[in-house]
Amino acid sequence: MFGWLLFLFENGLGGLLCDDMGMGKTHEVMALIVALRKYEGVKEPFLVVCPTTVLSHWNHKIFEHTPRLKAAVFHGGQRD
Repeated sequence: MFGWLLFLFENGLGGLLCDDMGMGKTHEVMALIVALRKYEGVKEPFLVVCPTTVLSHWNHKIFEHTPRLKAAVFHGGQRD
């Protein structure tokens, strides 16, 4: 999946990761972001859109496995 995500990025495309829970989507996306920051020098922020039921999961996994990434959760009507 990492190769496919990299292909999408290199070609300016977006993609949807829609498979069963527990298949590693969170870790694949984190690996892509870390690789693009480290090897390609990408500085711009990344937008990950996910169901509200997994917001806390994503935030926790980013904090736990990629502490150099700064995650910001934008949710609800009172967000800036």
